[in-house]
Amino acid sequence: MQTELKQTKSAWDALSRTEEAGLSYSLLLDDRLQLIGIKRYAGAFCFRCNASMLIDGEESGRRAIKQQCDQCPVCGAANVGASSDIIACASFDWIMAPHLLPRKSPMATRTETSVRQEKNTASSKSSAVATPVVEANDRSRRRRTMAKPSNSVVDQFGNQFDVELFWKRVVDPCPIQFYDRIRQ
Repeated sequence: MQTELKQTKSAWDALSRTEEAGLSYSLLLDDRLQLIGIKRYAGAFCFRCNASMLIDGEESGRRAIKQQCDQCPVCGAANVGASSDIIACASFDWIMAPHLLPRKSPMATRTETSVRQEKNTASSKSSAVATPVVEANDRSRRRRTMAKPSNSVVDQFGNQFDVELFWKRVVDPCPIQFYDRIRQ
């Protein structure tokens, strides 16, 4: 009987260390796919105090079996359906460095004459708000990204969408993000 318990316990321990499969996202670059990361269910999360409800902490967000607290460890809010501050959330496990993906389309460059015209109209108005201007020679100073805004992201089921929509619908709603598996 004890040997069965030991086998069951060791099987449970192995299963509790197993990672959840999750949903993988890849960047389509020149007809080849490069893995961006994996989105997984991460358990309940208290958005009032930005705390995970997982007993073992945010690090266990990758595991297939997750054990959650009955209340928030920081503010003590109960983990029941009535609280709007505690909701189920996802985590994103980055494989590609996030700074290599542009967040938005690049700003349009303007000609020198249009910049002068804007300066003249802005100086004539006292309540005018200055807008940032990107000139043609400033392009070399911008941060280099691997992807262009025209590239698309593909999930493991073959659904394609643009990079900006990927940030908005996949990454931004994930309060837990892991960066320890980024490949150089």
